[in-house]
Amino acid sequence: MKLGIMRLRWISLAGAAAFCSCASTRPSEQITLKPGTSWKEVAGVGGTPTVHFSYLTAGRKFDLATFPQSPNPVLFENVRLFAVLPPETMRDYDIRIAEHLKTVELPFEHGVGDLHSWLLSRRSAPSKPAEKSSGTMEHVAEAASGAILIPFLVSAGVCGAAEHAMTGKDRAAAADVNEALLASGPSYGSFLRKFRRHDFHTGKGTYQIREYLATDGSFFTGGDFFYDIGFRNGKPLWVTYRNDAVRFHAVRYWENHR
Repeated sequence: MKLGIMRLRWISLAGAAAFCSCASTRPSEQITLKPGTSWKEVAGVGGTPTVHFSYLTAGRKFDLATFPQSPNPVLFENVRLFAVLPPETMRDYDIRIAEHLKTVELPFEHGVGDLHSWLLSRRSAPSKPAEKSSGTMEHVAEAASGAILIPFLVSAGVCGAAEHAMTGKDRAAAADVNEALLASGPSYGSFLRKFRRHDFHTGKGTYQIREYLATDGSFFTGGDFFYDIGFRNGKPLWVTYRNDAVRFHAVRYWENHR
């Protein structure tokens, strides 16, 4: 660990707290997609996905993702649409992560079971409807019998300072790595091959956490688009993307046990 580099990263993260306007407002539209729809088809109507959390359980890979044209996070199972979650899920996800980190020395060292159960419970939670629909309420009955109703909209959004500073090349690289995370199978092989090396690691026993950088070497965003990955016996178990709380907790453990 190069402490000078880490200090620069904390400064970079502080700078990313600034926000800028990214999109214009347009009436929303409700679209029905069947469970099992591929992630590429969802991206076709929702825009480029951002995978925030990916994990394995019972041999299945789940991905918690958001789309720029939908207020609702989406949960994928083995790269197929599994559930649409209420808009407040990402806020509550951050709270859940913070609560989890109070109970462990290393993030998810005892598994992701509690968080997985919570995400599954959100499937039946009430969701606030989009402000303006476009005459598609007839789909509600179909949604109740197995299809998934997703309100999509283009609205005034925000982007972090890191995104604002990105070059086109960096932006493409970051999106490519994140899509590889969603598209990868349970081995995460195609995702991990996107990285030349890990930038940081810590662990105890057979459990390790490694950090990888999507735009490694970029002058503006080299340390901003980061993935923390948990491994057991060298096999990946979970991935978080740009989660400051998980990163800080792992670094603190490293500092206390070096």
